[in-house]
Parts: sequence; C-alpha cells; structure tokens
Amino acid sequence: MLVRHLRVTPGQVAALWDSRAVAAELDRALHRSAGVLEGLWDQLTVVGEELKVDFGRVMEILTPSQIAKFVMWVSRNGACMEMLDKL
Repeated sequence: MLVRHLRVTPGQVAALWDSRAVAAELDRALHRSAGVLEGLWDQLTVVGEELKVDFGRVMEILTPSQIAKFVMWVSRNGACMEMLDKL
C-alpha cells in the first residue's frame, strides 16, 4: 500500500528492501549487544559485592586513621592493587 501511495520506482523499492535487511541485521546486533551488556552488568554486580565484603573486613580490622591512609594509598597506587589482586 505504501509503495503505491508514495509512487516509488522499482529501483526505490529494491533499495528499500535492501535497507530492511540492513535494519534487521542492526536490530539483531543490538539485541546481541544488549545481552553482552547484561552479562557484564551481572559480573560487575558480583565483583562489586565481593569487593564490598573484602573492604568491610579490612575496615573492621583497621582504625579510622588507618582506614583513611589505606583509602589514600589505594587511590594513588592502582597498579599495586592490581598486582596484589593477582597474587
């Protein structure tokens, strides 16, 4: 109906059909990306909760002054923290 209403040429019809295929592929890619993003979000949530527990343990052991020094050290030494995490 739309083709007749717009009076598109056969070449335009073919181009529109080609565009539909591209749009469908983009839609599928978007759905795959959303799935990957959801998986990453789930992983970040788990890691965040684990980190919260670990930091909670540290905070129970240290004094308030030591906690402040620890937080400052972590903020300045990200590479060291990565190394400790791998150990």
